[in-house]
Amino acid sequence: MSTLVNDLLTLARCDGAMALPRETIDLNEVVRDEVDMQTVLAEEKNLRLRVMQGENCLVEIDRSQFRQAVSNILHNAIKYSPQGFDIHIQVGKNKELCFVEIRDQGPGIGAEHRERIFDRFYRVDKVRSRETGGAG
Repeated sequence: MSTLVNDLLTLARCDGAMALPRETIDLNEVVRDEVDMQTVLAEEKNLRLRVMQGENCLVEIDRSQFRQAVSNILHNAIKYSPQGFDIHIQVGKNKELCFVEIRDQGPGIGAEHRERIFDRFYRVDKVRSRETGGAG
């Protein structure tokens, strides 16, 4: 039930109906926590999560939304990577900008879908969405 409530709050924030609470966080900390939470899932597929963290990357951001974004991308990397490969997660700084990069051996997202991946409820591959089930 709490997941449903959190998802509804996320939708409201995305629609601009609610302000995003911002705080200064170190991206390394949030990424490390999320990697720790998903390590078992990766190990079940014989995948290795390789983390490279740089200097402190302090940004002012909504911690919850950032954590959710990292969680979703990392989960997809684990889900779609073939067994036995590495997933590389890097947190770094390029001049004044901080970045998080997640590289895997999965199929990726085709160029024709990239403009729509942030559209609400958009799925790249309808067949793959059936593999994960649904409510109907």
